[in-house]
Order: sequence, then C-alpha cells, then structure tokens
Amino acid sequence: MNLDEIYKIVCKEIEIVDTKIKDTIPQKADAFRDACLQILNGKSKRIRPALVLLCSKMLHLKGKRIINLATAVEIFHTATLVHDDIIDASTLRRGTETINAKFGVHSAILVADYLYLNGAILLNNVFDGNQHLNKELSRLILSTANKMFSGELNQLLKNSVFISRKEYLNIISQKTASFFSACCTIPSLLTKSNNIQKRALLLYGRNLGLAFQIMDDILDIIGDEKKFGKKMGSDLKEGFFTLPMVHFYENATINEKKKFLDLLTKKRRNVKNIIELINRHNSITYARNMAKTYSKKAKNSIGLFPDSEAKRSLIGLCDFVVERDH
Repeated sequence: MNLDEIYKIVCKEIEIVDTKIKDTIPQKADAFRDACLQILNGKSKRIRPALVLLCSKMLHLKGKRIINLATAVEIFHTATLVHDDIIDASTLRRGTETINAKFGVHSAILVADYLYLNGAILLNNVFDGNQHLNKELSRLILSTANKMFSGELNQLLKNSVFISRKEYLNIISQKTASFFSACCTIPSLLTKSNNIQKRALLLYGRNLGLAFQIMDDILDIIGDEKKFGKKMGSDLKEGFFTLPMVHFYENATINEKKKFLDLLTKKRRNVKNIIELINRHNSITYARNMAKTYSKKAKNSIGLFPDSEAKRSLIGLCDFVVERDH
C-alpha cells in the first residue's frame, strides 16, 4: 500500500489539517511569514497527524477536537525538524532549502519557538471544560517533550563516540518512538478505552516509531537524495552512530574498526568509503531486518481491536514504513 491508499479513509481530514497549519502562521506578508512557509510548504508524509486520525477512526472518534489534535502534533513535529536542521547545520529539508540556510540560524530558532507555541495553543483548546482530561493530556505531552529533548541531547553528547545497541535504541525510543506513541495514545483519552487498549495503542506507536527511525537511519546512508528531500550521509558526516554503524562496530575486526574511526575523524569524511566498510558485515541488511521486526510487533500490538478500515490502514502503515525508499 502507498500513502494515498493508507490515508484514503482520512484524506479529507488531512486536507483540513493542512489548511489549519497554514492558518496558524502570520497572515501578513513579511519575512517571518516567508520563513515559516519555507518548511510548511515542503512535502510532508503527515504520518504523525495520520496516526492521530486513524487511531481516532478505529476508536470511532471524530470532530473538531480530533482535527485540532492532529494539527497540533504536526506543528510540534515541524518545530522539531527546524531544531534538527539548526543542530545538524542542514541545508536541505523536504526538498527545499532549510530555514537556517536561507534565513539564518536566529530566524530558524524563532520559527521553531513560534511553532511550538502555536501547537500548545491548539492543544489547550482541545479539552475545554474537562479539567481531568486537560491534566492527562498535559502530563502526556510534557512527558513526551521531555523524552524527545533528552533523546536529542543524548545523541548530541555522544557525537563521534561509540554507542551500544541498547544506547542507540534508547535514544531513538526517546527521540522518535515516544512521539509516535503519544500520537496513538492521545485519542484514547477521549474514549472509555480500557488500560489494555491504551497499552496496545502505546505499543503500536512505539514499535512503529522504532521501525520508522531505523529505516530513516538506513536511508540516510543509502537513500536517494532527490526522493528523500534532504542531504544524504548527514549522520555519517556528523559522527552519529546509527544502527548500521553500531552493528558494524560490534562485528568488525580491530583493523576495520581503526579504519572506520580514521574515516569518521577526517575533516572531510568520505561517505562512500564508510558505506563500503559497513557493507562488509551486512550491517544495512541487519538494520533493515530489525526495522521489520518492530513493524511486525506494531501490527501484533493492535490485534485485539476489531477489524475495520482504519485498523487495516494502520497495518498498511507498518508495511509502508519498512518498504519506503524516502
């Protein structure tokens, strides 16, 4: 299944989300609006709002509150991308020039902060009049934000330092999987879902997020830049150890490790040579199989829910995540 087929059941809602995202930015034509549109106009898979919408459909939820939730999570996600581009000094995102590259780092920081605040405003209006739900939502959002920032900081601090498989999985659990998990769990706050169902949605999101990030890390090494919409080899150039590199380092000989570290520490890193070295131990294949394992776990997690079009789309999303080339 491609994304159009997966999103068919929520395509109208995603169109509304796209409109609401544009409505959150300043309407006056000026440099700040241009800077916001720089990333918002880029092509996005909209996976996170789709998760909110599809999980809501599976729980028989609809209405303005769901749209606001889906819009808020995409705005939050976009803000994190702006921060990532600043940290990585990236020049390309979603097929267009990054905000920091075109408008400067200071403008990019302000845009990210602006997006975070607008996401928070949308969330603040979701559960008006229900103090209990507002507290639950706030607790979930703050906990997720804390995990995401902690994961980003851990990755930054371990730059060019060998990490174990456990450390790598912990970082991506915080950075990516926690957000996916929140997107799937939030709709359950609006229903009488029992703890088993909430746990199932949490695990679905977590496992899907792990599969998604592992594939992202693989595509950073072997992906097509035109399809991916950003510069390839950024993790290698920045010295971030992702799963293919972790697997290689665990299985490499002493001489291979030395050569690998020599290549990483050079000012101008030869990405092609690093990839050739990694491929000696089938590390890309290993990482891809790990992504497939987490994708299968995600499917199994929602097995307790009755069959529905929404459930089939969520299962299809698991396949898309590990089969995608961008």
